[in-house]
Amino acid sequence: MQKSKFNFQKLSQKLLKVLPQKSKEVIARRYGISTGRNETLQEIGESFGITRERVRQIENWGFKILKGSFEFKKLEPVFQSLEEYLNFFGGLKREDVLFYNLAPESQHSALNLVLKLSSGFERVPEGSKFFTFWSVGKNPQNAAIRVVDFLVESFKKCGSPMEEGGLQKIYQKEIPGVLKKKISKDAFFSYLEISKEIKKGAFGKIGLFFWPEINPKGVRDEAYLSLKKESKPLHFSGLTTLINKDFHQKNKPAQVQTVHNELIKDLRFVLIGRGVYALKEWGYEPGVVKDVIVKVLKENKKPLTKEQIVDKVLKCRAVKKNTVLFNLQDKNYFKKMTDGKYQIA
Repeated sequence: MQKSKFNFQKLSQKLLKVLPQKSKEVIARRYGISTGRNETLQEIGESFGITRERVRQIENWGFKILKGSFEFKKLEPVFQSLEEYLNFFGGLKREDVLFYNLAPESQHSALNLVLKLSSGFERVPEGSKFFTFWSVGKNPQNAAIRVVDFLVESFKKCGSPMEEGGLQKIYQKEIPGVLKKKISKDAFFSYLEISKEIKKGAFGKIGLFFWPEINPKGVRDEAYLSLKKESKPLHFSGLTTLINKDFHQKNKPAQVQTVHNELIKDLRFVLIGRGVYALKEWGYEPGVVKDVIVKVLKENKKPLTKEQIVDKVLKCRAVKKNTVLFNLQDKNYFKKMTDGKYQIA
């Protein structure tokens, strides 16, 4: 999105010129106008040799002076522009996204001060469920909470992440009923953006933040997601390469032996060939080939031809046909009938 046409750094510097020196310094340091770092009341108080409460009084007095100044009145077009921007997104926007969209990083502290000066904007600090955001009054906040709560419950019922298209269906069919009115798609996704409970995963799907598919915890979950995305069995060395491509481009790469060890310990993975792993949910069976043949015969509850057995085993194990036929010759496990079919011995 295009940055704001306003230079918030210059605006804030002009504003601060109307203040007495001490008020000017306190507010500049509190909002990081010069350094980009917001200083605490304690830090400023210690440098002046005054109490935190006295610093707060100086800050509040400075704001009163600013709001009564001619320079403040000149900010009306700025406030109007910011309000229009927020209203485009349903009346609120997550703070870091708001700052990034409207101004270069060097002006973020100044933008924060400008927003703070207007009584029309409210900053809602970060909590357990939401990131810090700015809103135009209480109504957008209430709407966002209802939308997010509804989506969290929807994800819990669904039990799995969904593509963005699935969310758009909810937006079109369900949200008008939740809010008793229609909202724009931009507003819907802006409400979603402030939630800590809902997150977009590495491969674009959206779901609850604690789901492994969305927020993988360690190599096991990363291996599961990478293999699921690939949709076919892989050797553990090739899977390691894929994991590093998907999850470790900016940090320490996963090691081949570490990945192999995690695959062995996790029941979601099945060894189906020499170092080749598949997901159990794909229908692959753990165990040696003999065990798989036994399971096939038990499930069918009747003797099968060797061709039928080979076909069923190869669907769940990456082995050669001759390996299956060789295992069928074990008379301790299998018995060949007079019609050429096999059953469990």
